[in-house]
Amino acid sequence: MGSSAIKGILVIEQDPLRLSYYEKTLQEKGFNVFATMSILSGLHIFQNNRDKIDVVVTETNSPNEDGLTLESILHKDSPDLPLITLTNPRQGKSGFPTSERIIATSYKVNDLLETIESLADR
Repeated sequence: MGSSAIKGILVIEQDPLRLSYYEKTLQEKGFNVFATMSILSGLHIFQNNRDKIDVVVTETNSPNEDGLTLESILHKDSPDLPLITLTNPRQGKSGFPTSERIIATSYKVNDLLETIESLADR
């Protein structure tokens, strides 16, 4: 079951197989998952469900969209909303803003789950 502090997770991932895997795995852990392949769609989902979303998970680099721009928009709208950015482990965490709200993690689902659970402990 998902953490009592975190119920809803918005996942934005351009790869359909990875998105489906994250969605299924997070749902199996008891989270309510809002899943989309587009940052623009993710913003619409967030705006229509902001009271149900506790964490946003997104890529930073998408061919047509920028995850860091998403962070800026979400920060203005919901300054305390945690944002987990999915990164290539070979790239490391350099280049990310040093915000308490932005947590870099690898694409591995276990790393993502650990990161989400760590947010519940805060």
